[in-house]
Amino acid sequence: MKKLFLTIAAMAALGCWGSAASALEAWDRHNGRHVEILALVGGDQLRVGSLLELALSDTQEIITGEVLRITHVGHDVEVEILDRGSNHLFFIEFAEDGISQLSR
Repeated sequence: MKKLFLTIAAMAALGCWGSAASALEAWDRHNGRHVEILALVGGDQLRVGSLLELALSDTQEIITGEVLRITHVGHDVEVEILDRGSNHLFFIEFAEDGISQLSR
């Protein structure tokens, strides 16, 4: 029960309660942390130039980054993203079937 409360409190603090059901879990290989892909901003397909809204697990920061490259590795997708505000690169990996979750 305590764990459920903490999860709900964390989601509310991140401001992602409404989008939590559709968030896609991913791994930021470059920075060694979990991230959630909250939304595909302003479009309906993941492609170079798309914008992704990410929630960073270690800082609880929400950023919007531009997709620079998409690579398919087996059943996974690796996406290189640039946060232009901080000039940071993210190399995130997630299951290939998660792409349809982003397009909903």
